[in-house]
Amino acid sequence: MDRRDDDDRLVDRDDGGIGLRIAPGCYAVEAGIAGRLDRYLGRKGDVSDVAVLAGETALSAARDGIERSLDALGAEYTVLPFEGVCSPDRIAGYRRTVDAEAPDLLVGVGGGKALDAAKLVAEGRCPVATIPTVAATCAAWTPVSVLHEEDGSYLGAATLSRCPEWALVDPGIIADAPRRLLAAGIMDATAKYFETARIPPGRAGVPARLGMGVARESYVACLRDDARAALDACERGEPNDTLGDVIDACIAGPGLAAGLLGRQPHLLLAHVLCYSLLDYDGVRAASYHGERVAYGVLVFQSLLGEGRETVAELKAWYGDLGAELSLEALGLPSDDERTAASLAGKVHERADDDLIEREFSREDVRDAIAAVEAL
Repeated sequence: MDRRDDDDRLVDRDDGGIGLRIAPGCYAVEAGIAGRLDRYLGRKGDVSDVAVLAGETALSAARDGIERSLDALGAEYTVLPFEGVCSPDRIAGYRRTVDAEAPDLLVGVGGGKALDAAKLVAEGRCPVATIPTVAATCAAWTPVSVLHEEDGSYLGAATLSRCPEWALVDPGIIADAPRRLLAAGIMDATAKYFETARIPPGRAGVPARLGMGVARESYVACLRDDARAALDACERGEPNDTLGDVIDACIAGPGLAAGLLGRQPHLLLAHVLCYSLLDYDGVRAASYHGERVAYGVLVFQSLLGEGRETVAELKAWYGDLGAELSLEALGLPSDDERTAASLAGKVHERADDDLIEREFSREDVRDAIAAVEAL
């Protein structure tokens, strides 16, 4: 396989001409799937040498099954330990190892950062399979890797040439993860609906409109109705059909919607606020990605003129999932006006407001933050 040239910081690749990358080659949700990888991976031909990129905790959840599967394939494997963040320096180190060992396949195991790292390491080198151990993001599905600086601040996103070859999900492993991680995934998944709902119909082609429909159905028909029951199943450690549906809505829902949307512009204010929060000390340790995104949803709903009662109801629903959504809960001092004003300035500077019907200022963003804090 030809290797793609590595750019300096691994972000903002020019993907013109590739077209839509809609879905993994194979997506499956199955109890004990880590122990049946040979059924999926073996269909690709000879797989004799595998690299597994995973954190220690994540690998412990799936190690026995992965070892049985690779033994059944007659494949040897090397573990690339993952910790910290998906950063350019770490990716470069993993790539040197992968280039030296030339595995037939790379398997990423873990949460969003580990899976993003696995996808980016494998890009242009070998096929990649993702095995998420949490449903906190849609990283197992998408052809994108989010990059951070070593201190955890947001750097950018690398657009990849394709989705993973396999995205394989074990609901039992998801159910064994902390309840709060699934709640964060539910909150993250809701953002796709709010971020696409304001796309003018005349500015979206058929695939994008289909993506908008997926985002709406995931939120309205699944997450709003089933999230609490799924979280209860997770808390009991007892996977069921409802939990399976919510896992699909957290991983396949936003992943498929994003794939169909392609380059269609849509509002990303919730994620802009989420990543802007990472510029501040204490945020990464205090909160999860989905919680920060949900707070961003509330702020931009207020900013765009949704009524106080509507925003309050949404905040209450997020709260029912177990999330306390305030600057203080996310890791910022709630009484520091300078920090709140600084955050508003960052969001205003980074936001693409082409789809917003009116101009807004950093003071408008600050007022929206204050409105959410007051609820």
